Amino acid sequence: MGFWDQIRVDISPREGEEDLEAFPQSPHVFHFHPYTFIVQMNRMLDVCPDCGKKHIDIAKPQYWETQTPGQCWKHSVNMLNKYGVVGGKDINSIIVASQNGKKLIQKNKSEGINYIINQLELEHPIVIGVDDDRQETYNSDNTTEHFILIVGYGCENGKQFFRYFDPGSKDVILGTNVNNKLYVEPNFIKGKSPGGSKTYTIAQIRRNSK
Repeated sequence: MGFWDQIRVDISPREGEEDLEAFPQSPHVFHFHPYTFIVQMNRMLDVCPDCGKKHIDIAKPQYWETQTPGQCWKHSVNMLNKYGVVGGKDINSIIVASQNGKKLIQKNKSEGINYIINQLELEHPIVIGVDDDRQETYNSDNTTEHFILIVGYGCENGKQFFRYFDPGSKDVILGTNVNNKLYVEPNFIKGKSPGGSKTYTIAQIRRNSK
């Protein structure tokens, strides 16, 4: 008797045992659909089937502040601190876009997106600097003209977005509105200011220290 014949004999079911290798003799045939399985698992894990990530919203409107003139960074950091998070300083910031005259140049967009999402997963908001279509150079990156606070992540109509609080608003409803969103575009992360009078494009991300 050959080797494989002996193996076949050794693993064959003995009298009274069920043959586990036999195809089930059942009128019901069950099919495994990988996509459906993933969708169901995502639902269990609260993961969006469109973007593959968990939508996060840590907005607390009671933490919002309206800025005094020229103090958007200070009040963005104040809001950050109310969450128990320290950060917002210009130390090893992630530059996402830089400005050359009126032209914006994409930099480290993927790194910036990953950092923001990782911080939001820890329930940490993030101070970011945005270009608002002016050509001012009073911040270290020569691009940022305004600071805001990122407080959420999601997607709609297949587009990822970040929700933000804006200290530049004079009204808490505008400053914390659920429609304050910056969308992930092919080259930049941008959206409208509260009220829609300006376009905000993320220029830099100020890292949290803890």
